[in-house]
Amino acid sequence: IKTTIKYYLDGKEYTSKELTGKSGKIKIVIEYENTSKKKVNINGKKETLYTPFMITSLMTFNKDNITNLKVDNGKIVDNGISYMVLGYSAPGLYESLKIDDLKEGMVLKGTVRNVIDFGAFVDIGIKNDGLVHISEMSENYVKNPMDVVSVGDIVNVRVIKIDLEKGKVGLSMKGC
Repeated sequence: IKTTIKYYLDGKEYTSKELTGKSGKIKIVIEYENTSKKKVNINGKKETLYTPFMITSLMTFNKDNITNLKVDNGKIVDNGISYMVLGYSAPGLYESLKIDDLKEGMVLKGTVRNVIDFGAFVDIGIKNDGLVHISEMSENYVKNPMDVVSVGDIVNVRVIKIDLEKGKVGLSMKGC
């Protein structure tokens, strides 16, 4: 795994040492590249498959020194003294798994990426997130999806609909 960490202050890139003592809007970008891959023959077609890795990261920030903290691909935990940013990545997964590989009825583990009024978008390892409609979140009536899931939650989902033409996947959490 090749790891790259970039630091930006007010939109301009800096090294971590150059940031010492400065203030402003800071953005930290961590990128992972899976370099462990091989070409294989699947149903007569050459495909590139990546060795599966799951990477997690943890950063802590003193609450006295930071405001308006946001994170993509992770979750912020406030322990009262500091913010802990828990991040995750599965480099190479999107390149290995495609919507064509999915079958209705498959049960997958995914990460909640966004919660909206009518359900939740779940990252199941393909290019586009799948949608768990509010009616598919529980056997019981759900008034507000945020009562059931939060961004960053790991959930089990079943594939209930695949629209190859639109690149959309319908998911259910019922019975998972």
